[in-house]
Amino acid sequence: MKYNVRIAGLLIMIGIVVIYFILRIHFFYIHLMAFGTLLSILIFIAFWLFMVRHGKAKFRLKEPGLRKKEISEGEKLHRSLMDILPQPIVIYREGIIIYANPACVDVLGAEKPEELIGRHVYDFIHPDCAEVATARVQEALEGKYIGIKDQRLVRVDGKEIDVEIVSVNVIYEGQKAVMSTFNDVTERKSMERALKEKEKFLSDVFDSIQDGIAVIDRNFKIIRTNKTMDEWYKKWLPIEERICRRDAFGENKQICADCSSVKTMKQGTPHTTISEYTYPSGEKKWFEIYAYPLRDDKGNITGVIQQIRDITGRKKIEDRINQLAHYDAVTGLPNRNMMRSSLKKAIRDAAKKGENVGVIFIDLDRFKMINDTLGHIYGDRVLKLMAQRLSFCAEEPYTIFRHGGDEFIVIRKAVDKEELRCCAEKIIDKISRPFVMDGREIYITPSIGISIYPSDGDDVDTLIKYADSAMYLAKEKGKNCYQFYNSSLNDQITRKMNLESGLRRAIKNNEFILYYQPLVDLSTGDIVGMEALIRWKHPKLGVVPPSEFIPLAEETGLIIPIGEWVLKAACKQIKDWHDKGYHQMSIAVNISVRQLQKKDFVKTVKKVLQETGLEAKYLELEITEGIMLDVDELLTILNELKEAGIKISVDDFGMGYSSLSVLKHLPIDILKIDKSFVNGIVNDERISTLVKTIIDMGSSLNFSTIAEGIETREQADFLTRNRCNIGQGYLFSRPLPANEAEKQLEVIKRYGV
Repeated sequence: MKYNVRIAGLLIMIGIVVIYFILRIHFFYIHLMAFGTLLSILIFIAFWLFMVRHGKAKFRLKEPGLRKKEISEGEKLHRSLMDILPQPIVIYREGIIIYANPACVDVLGAEKPEELIGRHVYDFIHPDCAEVATARVQEALEGKYIGIKDQRLVRVDGKEIDVEIVSVNVIYEGQKAVMSTFNDVTERKSMERALKEKEKFLSDVFDSIQDGIAVIDRNFKIIRTNKTMDEWYKKWLPIEERICRRDAFGENKQICADCSSVKTMKQGTPHTTISEYTYPSGEKKWFEIYAYPLRDDKGNITGVIQQIRDITGRKKIEDRINQLAHYDAVTGLPNRNMMRSSLKKAIRDAAKKGENVGVIFIDLDRFKMINDTLGHIYGDRVLKLMAQRLSFCAEEPYTIFRHGGDEFIVIRKAVDKEELRCCAEKIIDKISRPFVMDGREIYITPSIGISIYPSDGDDVDTLIKYADSAMYLAKEKGKNCYQFYNSSLNDQITRKMNLESGLRRAIKNNEFILYYQPLVDLSTGDIVGMEALIRWKHPKLGVVPPSEFIPLAEETGLIIPIGEWVLKAACKQIKDWHDKGYHQMSIAVNISVRQLQKKDFVKTVKKVLQETGLEAKYLELEITEGIMLDVDELLTILNELKEAGIKISVDDFGMGYSSLSVLKHLPIDILKIDKSFVNGIVNDERISTLVKTIIDMGSSLNFSTIAEGIETREQADFLTRNRCNIGQGYLFSRPLPANEAEKQLEVIKRYGV
């Protein structure tokens, strides 16, 4: 019987060992290696149970009634089986190793099992694991089953290894002991740690990505999200549904049909969508959603990687760029680009329906002077106010655009001429109302031109061109009015274009000439000065009056070189007359806003005086009343001119913005009463009273007064009685070329008025 037991046991063990080694060959992957450890331990336990359940015919280590001989033979069999097991086994009592099989030698780094006998188990337990190991041994001695546990050991050579260990209590050589079997899993643990580190690294990289990333399965459930995505989804949906509503869990499934993840899942190709989402808090965000398919080894789609990028900032920039591209930054109105596309569409729609389209072209009179004198900040404020006023008087279905500068365009579809007329009158009424800005009362008036599709033109450029032309005609008619386009305007447009192109060569070709109109002392009749008035002898158009070409010169900036030419020519001529005996005559020269704004203007004037030899006291510079809007800047320039000995006069007084409080702070010498007041002094009591007031005011401020446009003896007598100093007008002489003016000088000097 005992030989049968031995043979059976050996056969079982040999079979199990063979199976074990066969399996171990295939356990190259981590999970298979773990299974190998478990299998080895199960082999040991199976062997142990096999030995103890065969009663007296088998080796029973815990049965004290066996005969001594049988125990000896059983122990030998037991030892033989443990010795051939590939699984390391140690038996120890009170911590001292009393048995170690050969398999322990390689694992613990010993040369033979005897080298381990007698040593304390704690010699091989890593200090970090000692406390846990002590508790496990105690549990084993108490008969508790200790499952597979991780343990860190220290080999004989000092090398640290990782093992998986199982411990049980046994009776060995008649006394209680603990038996432990373990498997070296150092390589596997190292790989696991490496994998964990790699996974942590990838996870950290995954979470550090600022874009939201989610892995989604075929059922549109989130498998994994990075930190960014997780934060976003927390704002949207519960964790079970952490994917944007429209992209996967929209209540309306039809909405999802166009979303990137659904498209990718259905078609198997990457897709990108851009969508706006509103959080439950009301916050709005724009996201760019990119979906890429996940496939298994057979190419079947198993899910989607979804990348979501918050493009709210980019969207704001794009919207801002679009705003700047299509809307005016100052007024907020649609700009020229929008106007052209809107007018083009309106024409196209009107052509289909047989309707009219009205184009109202609005230009702000005198705006340039405000911009030049007060600065662009004031100018922008005025433009904003004008845009608001236009919005009130040209509401839907009118559309208002800023065309550029001080120009606005209003478009109206399905409109007749009478309705456009009413709109233009309403605009004039609203725009021309005075307004106060920083204590200054400012007046702006509009000049309006109107063209109509299809009678005036059938394309954008033609309609705008003709409305612009009609607007210029309104300006020529006195401003603050409107004008419909008609075909007769073409001649005026052509003339304007010819003047503008010819103006650039006029200085070079010596086409400008100066006319002179005498300034007469009303009390003595003596000529005390001349006003220089420019004329343009156009080679084809003849003499062009300043009222026609000066505005063009202002627009083109040519007023600067033209003004310098006038100043030099006038000073040279008056010096020539001085040399001929007219010593007391002064010369008055009109100065534009642009000339005054030129940084070296004072320097230029001084240079002209030096080159011509004219004394500064004989030069009188005329500035318009409107220039006095920006008093601070003007004061600096005028003081420099005054210090140089040059006289300053205010032209067209009574027509602009100046007030007594402004005048008393400026170094002014002369007030010129506008001819519109002189015309009414005889027949209009209110005007005559106003003129008297101006003369008295000038006298109290030590200003001389000059009356412009005197045409009758009655006007001259009235001005003389009221102590106006100087007169100018056709009563004395019309403006004359230099040679004719020189002839008149002697006559007027000899006979007086």
